[in-house]
Amino acid sequence: MGVIRAGGLASGLDTNTIIDELVKTAKEPVTRLENSLHLKELEKTVYNNVNEQLNDLRTALFNLRLESVFKAKSILSSSPHVASATVTNDAKVGSHVVEVLQTAQKAYMSSRYTSTRLNIAGGGVTTLDQTYRIPHVLDQLEGTHTTNITANASSSVSINVGGVVTTLSTAVTLFEPHEGTSYKKYSAAGVVDPLVVDHNGEIVSTPAAGEKIQLTVDINGTAVTLDELTVTVTVSTSSPPAPMITVSDGSGITLTADGYNDINTLMSLMEQAVNIQLNEKLGTDTVQYLTFRADFEYASGSPGTWDWRVAAYNISTEDISLVSASGSGASLFGVDTGFTSETTATIAKYHVADSDAKLQTLLSGYSSGVIYGVMTGFSAIQSGLFQIVQDASMNVRTPTKTSLLGDVAGTDIYTNSNQPLSGGASGLSYSNLSAVAGTFTINGVEITIDSADRNVNEIMAIVNSSGAGVVMQLDSATNRFLLTSNETGYSTISTGATGDTSKFFEIFKVSVGYGATEYPGNTAGNIDADTVLSEAPFTNSIASGIFSINGVPIYVNAETDTINDIVRKVNNSGAGVTLSYDATRDKFLITSKDANPIVFGSYIDTSNILEVMGLTYNTLKPVVQGTAGTDAIVKIDGQTYRRNDNEIKDVIEGVTLKISSAGTTVIDISSDTSKAVEAIAAFVKIYNNMIDTLKLEAISEDDRDNKMTALTEDDKADMSEDDIEKYMKEYDELHSRDIILKSRAIKDLMKNLRINALGIFIDTQSKFKSLRETGINVVGEGDYTLTQYGFLITESTELSDIISAIGNNTELMANLRDYADDLYLFFAQTKEESYVDSNGATQTRTIYKGWTRNYEELVRNYQDVQGAIGVKIRADSAIETDMQRIKKDIEVKQRRAEDYLELLWRQFSAMETKVAAINSQSTYIEQLAASALNKSSNN
Repeated sequence: MGVIRAGGLASGLDTNTIIDELVKTAKEPVTRLENSLHLKELEKTVYNNVNEQLNDLRTALFNLRLESVFKAKSILSSSPHVASATVTNDAKVGSHVVEVLQTAQKAYMSSRYTSTRLNIAGGGVTTLDQTYRIPHVLDQLEGTHTTNITANASSSVSINVGGVVTTLSTAVTLFEPHEGTSYKKYSAAGVVDPLVVDHNGEIVSTPAAGEKIQLTVDINGTAVTLDELTVTVTVSTSSPPAPMITVSDGSGITLTADGYNDINTLMSLMEQAVNIQLNEKLGTDTVQYLTFRADFEYASGSPGTWDWRVAAYNISTEDISLVSASGSGASLFGVDTGFTSETTATIAKYHVADSDAKLQTLLSGYSSGVIYGVMTGFSAIQSGLFQIVQDASMNVRTPTKTSLLGDVAGTDIYTNSNQPLSGGASGLSYSNLSAVAGTFTINGVEITIDSADRNVNEIMAIVNSSGAGVVMQLDSATNRFLLTSNETGYSTISTGATGDTSKFFEIFKVSVGYGATEYPGNTAGNIDADTVLSEAPFTNSIASGIFSINGVPIYVNAETDTINDIVRKVNNSGAGVTLSYDATRDKFLITSKDANPIVFGSYIDTSNILEVMGLTYNTLKPVVQGTAGTDAIVKIDGQTYRRNDNEIKDVIEGVTLKISSAGTTVIDISSDTSKAVEAIAAFVKIYNNMIDTLKLEAISEDDRDNKMTALTEDDKADMSEDDIEKYMKEYDELHSRDIILKSRAIKDLMKNLRINALGIFIDTQSKFKSLRETGINVVGEGDYTLTQYGFLITESTELSDIISAIGNNTELMANLRDYADDLYLFFAQTKEESYVDSNGATQTRTIYKGWTRNYEELVRNYQDVQGAIGVKIRADSAIETDMQRIKKDIEVKQRRAEDYLELLWRQFSAMETKVAAINSQSTYIEQLAASALNKSSNN
């Protein structure tokens, strides 16, 4: 805190003002030194700014040496959906015609081989057995087979066979694919000869030598005639007789089904034979393209008529259709007069027999049953419904609802369902039907029947509207009631509760205690990829052991490994494939790392995991599976190339083609001038800015007299803060300008920057020898006022203006497009050679340097510590030395002024003390005088 001093108390003088004036005069040398220091700081700032501009200039020169700046190319494909392309600087300007004949595809396979699950048991079916594996094509349908059995006792299908009316047992299976898929169905125009296939579907007459059928199909618009199929049916003389069907073709393939001679077995064998040939024609393996069925057409009457008819369904993604059939057997099976087509969402399969026993035998068989290779287990055949889910997922299961199927509750209930229970004519067999009145509970919901006068239909409606979460229905054929949950998924239907007063469950037989059977529902299946295999809900269990892919054995431990472990093991095995598990579809996908086909299985395999994964039908046999890969075939400028990848880098220099589809495109390669324009514009901006900053006109005498004089304290006292700031800004600008005008170093720099910009001639391999030859010229040719400044391209220092001016410079733009290589050589090329000096040492010398290197050398010479600019800004520069000296002088002068101030205060304080003493003495004398006068007057 400063010392507070008060002067003039004794003397009455304005001591503060006197001292301030004296000190101000003493401080004038300090003020002059501070102004000198400020001017030196301005001088240092000027040279630092020049140096920074030179640094920016060197950065711009460096960018002009980059090959990518001048040789950058752009590329355009006329049909990007056929092929796109990327380009490097090495590409040559021009056009290329690219015709893609075929894209490369990696071989791949997804879970294809199907498994089954009994989704709904009924009709006497209790189990499924899929242990029987057949070679070649397995049925690859994915969806739900729903089979309705009508046993003989309740059948309404009766036909006339040889004058005898026969009542048939039937089983109609409707297959519905997943996700609403539809198929193309091709039905034979004719019907099967009834002397060859009887009403049971049994083949009863065919020549021992066999009958031939030759099919013609259309594959993706091309007609293809398949090898003849020879159908032979034989029956041994043993007891019981052993029938056998054989289907063979001209390629030497023979398919046999022992023990069956029905039309469904024949359709399965034909299906295999035809698909084997289609795989050969299409270059695939074990893909199912067509599935064959026999339709049973019944016309009602008394008795009715019937026909068998051959039908085929295209279940593939290929466009395949049946065109015609010929051969000795074609007329026997009704396929000689062509086919009619329709689109259908279901595939039908018919089993017909004149006895329940025959029907059960057909449905049970592995070749004649609902699914070829899957046997159904019966307790005893009966009318009803069963449902099989079939697909290639790991956990074969579709969402179902929990159901509670009651025991038989009476007779003719459906016919009498509108009769009140109290009247005794409802068909219900319970002895005291009036006991239905009261309350009962389903799933915790209390339901009330207010009167026994209600009929069956009303009671079912009351249950359905109760909110108990179930639907109650009546099976009219069996007189059983069914409770079904509203939602899919696993659950139970609870029946009854303490306090119930109604005998509902006993009367309608819809609780387990009264003979009902509960079928729990389930959700759609998939598998947690982190669950141990032995505990995961695979449709078929997995055995630990070896499995092989592309001949590489891999070990699986079902007790410790998970799906993720199997994926990791396969992908790390060196088998050349990538395995993944799609949890949404619950399937595996395996892709080859090239176009080579994938081989599954080997003779040393001990684990069945590949079969469980749906990737092969027999893991003990090495089999090529899946969709084969293909090489890319491309014509480029008329020359055909084959590559194993859709990315082609080695045909057009500097160009990478990425082909996508068949077709033709034109690839245009052109020079991309944008980078060069930006780099040249950046250099010109810095260069022109330096010219604009350093050209500076002379300062007028008026400005020197009125604007370049340092402000005194008195000047500042009469000015506002804004006025002082405005004056000092102009003061600094004028002095900075004066420093530049007086600087020999800056003048020399500007002269050399201008002269050498257009005056450096380069002897490189480029066609350009100077900057002027490239099209970069000084602004204002013929206008001395502009020319003397030396602006390049345009007198503007705005980047956007410079870029626009370059774009309008036809000579420069033409050179950028047509002579990019020469421009790069002109700006960047440097040539050196080695030589041996007089001492025998190997040295290197420069023969020539590109324009940017020469120009940068000029700039660097100015910036070096001994250069004209570098010497001004280095730590020991003359400017810095002067600044340090002035700072010391200021400190000395400041101390002197402060000492002088202290001296003045001491002197004035001493004077005040003396004046105070004199004043005190004067007062005393005056008091003595006054006292004397008083005494005199009193006397």
